This record gives sequence, C-alpha cells and structure tokens, in this order.
Amino acid sequence: MARGGGGGRGGAGRGGGYDDFHEEKDLGKFYDSKLVKRLMVYAKPYTRLFILTIIVVLILSGLQIIQPYITKIGIDRFIIFSNAKLNLSQTDDPYIQEVRGQYDGMIPLAEEGWFLFDHTELDPADAAELEKRGLLGKEKFYIVNMENYSGAEADSVEAIIARFGERFQATANEGEYIISYNNLQKIPRSDLITLRAKDRRGILIIGLIYFGVLLLSFAMQYGQIYMMTWIGQSILFDIRNAVFEHLQNLSLKFFDGN
Repeated sequence: MARGGGGGRGGAGRGGGYDDFHEEKDLGKFYDSKLVKRLMVYAKPYTRLFILTIIVVLILSGLQIIQPYITKIGIDRFIIFSNAKLNLSQTDDPYIQEVRGQYDGMIPLAEEGWFLFDHTELDPADAAELEKRGLLGKEKFYIVNMENYSGAEADSVEAIIARFGERFQATANEGEYIISYNNLQKIPRSDLITLRAKDRRGILIIGLIYFGVLLLSFAMQYGQIYMMTWIGQSILFDIRNAVFEHLQNLSLKFFDGN
C-alpha cells in the first residue's frame, strides 16, 4: 500500500513536470524603428562600402543571369543548326508576300522562290501557318560560306565540296553552299573537322568567355561576402568601443548602486 502510494506521488511528480514548462518569453518588437535609427549612427561611416556592396550584388546577379544565355549562344550558333527551306514561290498570295517582306536574312536558293531561313526566328504563328501549308521544310541544313575560310583552309573546304558535290547544294549567293544534316553525318570525321572549323573556333571563344564570367562571378561573390563581413564586424567593434567608453565615463556612485 505504501509503495503504491509512493508510485502515485511519483507519477504525479512526473506529470507535474509538464505544468512547470515555460514558453520562451517575448523579447520585444520584431522591428524597432527607434533602435534602428540609433544603430544607423554606427553604420553611417560605412555608407560608401554599403553602396559598393549593392553594386557588386547587382553585377553578380547580372553575371549569373548571363551564364545560361552564353550557353544558348554556343549551342544555337555553333552546335545545332536550325536552317530550314521555305517555299515562297507563290508570289500572288498576299500572305506569302507579307512573309517575304517581314523577315530579313533569308538566303535565296538556286530554285526560284525557295529560301533558307532559321525557323527559330519565325513568329510562332507564321511558323504554324507555313507548316500547315507545307511550305516550311522539316529537314535542317548547314551553311558553308567560303568567306569564312582563308588560305589553305579554304582550299581544303573547296576540295571537300568537290569530292562530295552530290551532297552539297549551291545557293543563289556566290561561294555559298548548303548541306543537309543527314548528308553532313556521312562526311568523314577529318573532313567534318575542316568543314566546321569556324564552329570549333566559336565554341572555343564561347568557352573562354564562359570561363571568364565564372571567374568574375567568383571574385564578385568573394568581394561581396568579404565586404559585408568586414562592415558588420566593424560596426560591432564601434558599438563595443562606444559601450566601454560610456561605462568608463560613468561615476563610481553608479557602480556602487548597481
């Protein structure tokens, strides 16, 4: 009986522990404008550094945004080509006339009324309408412009075109040829490297630019963290010095009473 009673008191003791639980006390306002104004006095000497840090953050944000755009340029211009044939020979059609006058950069082909154009630059509505009419081809073509080559490289490209002449098509522009993606895959690797020398150089330049942007981003991020840390620690140091100076200037009577 005695043990039973003791157990009951023990259980009550354990249960009472939850009654003694105290929630965290309210430490004050989440934002105190008066306190912020007092602290701004210590931040004022570092105004220029604050502004410089904001500028660095803006530059860093721009560098982070530009990285995928650089990748897009490298892929669209030097890896994947999206030039397709356009049949705009129906000159009596008002819509065809509108399309021919709306877009610049169309390469005229040997066939009258046929053009080569980057279909990604077409307005989505125009692309859908041209596909619906069967005027926009699905096969993609690579452009070989002899103006992009010089010296021995130009001679090598001319030899490749002469050797695989049945796979190349001349455009209406002198020294300009096109070859479909399927035919381009059939060309030997060594000749393909020569043919796409401009693309290889472009990829190299894009890679160097991207690497430079990464280095600049790292430097900007390091500078931002360093400046923010230095500003914060300097403000804390100034506040500590002000507090200690205030304490040292207090009378002995204050310390006797506190």
